[in-house]
Amino acid sequence: MKLQKALKVKKSLVGEIATLQRLIQQKNSFIDGTVNIDFFNVPKLYEQLEDKISQLVSLKMIINTANEQIQSKIYMISEYKSLISFWNGLSTVSGVQYQNGYAAANIERIYVAQFDELYKIEKIKDLQEKIDKLQEDIDSYNHNIDIPWGVNPDDERLEA
Repeated sequence: MKLQKALKVKKSLVGEIATLQRLIQQKNSFIDGTVNIDFFNVPKLYEQLEDKISQLVSLKMIINTANEQIQSKIYMISEYKSLISFWNGLSTVSGVQYQNGYAAANIERIYVAQFDELYKIEKIKDLQEKIDKLQEDIDSYNHNIDIPWGVNPDDERLEA
């Protein structure tokens, strides 16, 4: 299976786990006669949950091993995204600003920004371009790398 497909299967498994957890929480306790216990057999649902979790852990380990060659790119994307958040939160207020004070109606303050708004916008744009390039490299890698993963061969998620 291609790594790209494995990542989709991983996402699908995460969704299935969330659904099973929700069903177990909702259907565990009920008014007698209101739930079809054969359809919502909570102990069987829990067995399915444990099985899906085991599949997910196995798949994550294989994906982790396959990602070793591109792990630095994955980490860089994360750090660039953090920097974008940092820049988005950076105040670039400059010039005269008026603030309400206790004694006076308005207090004049003069702000100086060392990084102005245009610089901030350019930095964010530059970081996003770097993210996009790294993501293209990762997508290409994921599309071309085969990984071994043995689960139910009838699982429709594994079809190409």
